[in-house]
Amino acid sequence: MGDGGVYSTGDSLGTAGLDAIIIALGGWLAIAAEPSGAGAVAMAYVTPVAIMNIRTWSPFYEADDGWTGLSGTFADMAREIEQLNGEVDPYWKGAGSEAFKSFVTTKVLTPLNALQEMAERGSDGCNGVGDAMVEIFLAWAGATAGAAIACMAADLSGPVSPAIKWAIIGIWVAFVTACLVAIILLMTGTRSATSAMGTALEELKRGFKLEGDKVVKESSKVGADQRDLIINPENWNKEVQA
Repeated sequence: MGDGGVYSTGDSLGTAGLDAIIIALGGWLAIAAEPSGAGAVAMAYVTPVAIMNIRTWSPFYEADDGWTGLSGTFADMAREIEQLNGEVDPYWKGAGSEAFKSFVTTKVLTPLNALQEMAERGSDGCNGVGDAMVEIFLAWAGATAGAAIACMAADLSGPVSPAIKWAIIGIWVAFVTACLVAIILLMTGTRSATSAMGTALEELKRGFKLEGDKVVKESSKVGADQRDLIINPENWNKEVQA
C-alpha cells in the first residue's frame, strides 16, 4: 500500500494527483486549525498516514479490464470448442467418438472453464477494491474539507475557539482512523477472491500437470488407451447423415 511503487502511466499520474489533493486538503485543515496547535496534529496525520495508505484506484481498474478480457477470451474459446465437439455427434458414433469427446472435455474444456472462472474472480476482486478505494477517498476528502470549514467557523467563537478546534481535530482523527481500518479490512477481504482463484487453479491442475508455472506437455496428450480407441477404425461406427 505505502511503498510508493507505481504500475503504469495511469497509476503514476493518479498517484501524483491524489497525493497533491491529500496534501492540499490536509494543509487547508492545518491552517484552519491554527493557532490552537491542533494544526500540527492534523498535518502530521496527513503526511505519514493518509498519503501512505489512501492510494489511487487506477491500477485496480486496469487489472479489472485485463481480467475481464481474459475471461471473455477463455469463454469464447470454450464455447467454440464445445460447439465443435458437439458437431461430432451426427457423424461419428461409438467408442472412438466417446473417447475423443471425453478427451476434449477433460483436457480442454474443463481447464478452459477453470481459467475463465479464475479470471472472473480476479476481475470481481480488482473491481471491488477499486470501488472501495474511491469511496474511502471521497469520505476522507469530505470529512477533511468539513473539518476545515468547521475550524474556520470556530474562529467566531472567541476564547473557546482553540478548544473547539481541538475537538474538531479529535473527531477528524477518529474518522480518518476508521478509514484506515476500512482499508485494512478491504485488503483482508481480497483473500476471499484469492481463495476462489486458488480453487479454480486447482481445477486447472487436475486437467494438466504443472511444474512450477509451466504445463507439462505430456499431460495434454491423449492417453494410450484413449488413443487406441480413437484411431482404431473398428471403433468409429461412422454414421454420415444424408
